[in-house]
Amino acid sequence: MDITKISIKRPVAIMMVMFIIIILGAVSITKMEMELTPETEMSMVMIMTTYEDAGPEEVENLVTEKIESAVANVENVESISSTSSEGSSMVSIEFNYGTNLDTAITDLRDKLSMVEATLPDGCDSPNIMKMDMNSMPIATIVVSGDDMTSDELKSFAEDDIEPRLERQEGVASVDIMGGTEQEILIEIDPERLEGLGLTMTSIGQTLSAENSNQSGGSISYGEKSMTISTKLQMESIEDVKNTPIQIADGTVMRLGDIATVTETQKEITSISRYNGESCVTLSVTQSSDGNTVTAVNNILDEVEKLNAEYPDMTIEVVSESGSTIEDSRV
Repeated sequence: MDITKISIKRPVAIMMVMFIIIILGAVSITKMEMELTPETEMSMVMIMTTYEDAGPEEVENLVTEKIESAVANVENVESISSTSSEGSSMVSIEFNYGTNLDTAITDLRDKLSMVEATLPDGCDSPNIMKMDMNSMPIATIVVSGDDMTSDELKSFAEDDIEPRLERQEGVASVDIMGGTEQEILIEIDPERLEGLGLTMTSIGQTLSAENSNQSGGSISYGEKSMTISTKLQMESIEDVKNTPIQIADGTVMRLGDIATVTETQKEITSISRYNGESCVTLSVTQSSDGNTVTAVNNILDEVEKLNAEYPDMTIEVVSESGSTIEDSRV
């Protein structure tokens, strides 16, 4: 069919067709719903599983890893990240853009039903949720490094990345998950403590006085031990050992002379992984008066600078909402 010849031979008919199209377009515009912040369906799903009274390592081994293995073969999965914390498992699944989430969730349910029977007793059934853009962080960043221990990785995220992200325009806060921390354990024989005229409380007060910038730590102990948070101004375990302690007769002794002071790993409260690899995750929350696009662009620029400064580290923005908003303008 030659459209050009028909248009020349029947100009009135062509004009009528164009007129009808214009009228329909005008009517459609008046019927179109418009919002300042329209609802947007994200290609992301979260699987939440509760396993009460279980520690993070137990949750990871008995729940999270099984769920990750089950859903890894679902079609159109782009990435999988997870956080195992005390009593709960959270697995986030990002699908390729354009994936039908209803179909994807049906596939996920089928996969999860195959492993649900293998989950430990007392573990609730996995709960699948679509992600709501308004409740999501504006950016999620994962940090890993082959030459760093887990506690070094977390310290790097807290000391070198978190402060720089929080200084960016439009950023309210940064939450860190995963990694481990070190703490100092002080063990004292109760009988010797009594003989020196000391109490656990008095030693704790002395440590706080020697370390005036300590941020609200707590001291807890069993029959023969006391735990001190490592969020101290003191820079090493030797500083703690050298803390002067005045006993009942006025003599001053080093804490290390009357107690056993050791450095150990703090109880793990969360475990973070991205595509099966251990990492530290930073979730960036937008300030109430911030602009999402501006804040995300600032974050992306800062992460690029961090990668240039620390070439041995892997610092990756795995999800952000700025691109989604910019794409919607096209």
